[in-house]
Amino acid sequence: MSANTGNDWNTGNNGNSGTAGNAGVAGVPRQTPPLRAPWYGIGFGGAVARFFRKTFIASWRASRSEYWWAMLFTVIVSAVAIGVTTAIGTAAGVSYEGGAGGGSPLDTLLDDVSIIVMLVLLIPTITLSIRRLHDTNRRGLWLLLPALLHVGAVLPVFVAGVINGYNGAEGHAEAPAVVVGLLASFALYILGSLSWVILMVLPSDPRGARFDAPSAAVPAGTVGAPGTPGAPGATGAGAVR
Repeated sequence: MSANTGNDWNTGNNGNSGTAGNAGVAGVPRQTPPLRAPWYGIGFGGAVARFFRKTFIASWRASRSEYWWAMLFTVIVSAVAIGVTTAIGTAAGVSYEGGAGGGSPLDTLLDDVSIIVMLVLLIPTITLSIRRLHDTNRRGLWLLLPALLHVGAVLPVFVAGVINGYNGAEGHAEAPAVVVGLLASFALYILGSLSWVILMVLPSDPRGARFDAPSAAVPAGTVGAPGTPGAPGATGAGAVR
């Protein structure tokens, strides 16, 4: 990555402004790519803006930097929401001591906030993941691989619980069945997480342009366009993802 192309498509130094016309790499004017085109080397602010602006768009493509900056944003939002809720709940006197049911009122409040945050971020996260797969020249259906592995991780525990419950009713409960179920579930969950990370870190493939809208061609001379530093498959100092 060259010193002045940390956010190579845009103008300025942080990739969040978006005014065209400043000098770019080797005298090429910087231009903000259209919303329908991937932005290689985008900054944090630009990635977050695109994350929400393309909430309901599962077509087109997204660069690795678009994806991982947005994922960092979701982590920050979740952590801040939990922290603020805990602080406000504690200051308001919400009890953190568990009752007869096991969970405390504060735990319930935190669970509710977590669900709300997850629901708000769910759709833009899914559509962004599909666009990231398009950028690697893969269909969005590949997203089912980690999803099915994560869902399947519940099955071994459920089966083990049924077996253990049946054996317990017969007077000879078998704890090893539960242990095996937990280990199998953990393994499936790890495999699902690894497959998700691998799919999302794959490099850009120019052939993924087949998922673009017909008018999504990047203007010639735009930093990151084919043949310029920062483009998919580019090498050297200007190769930015």
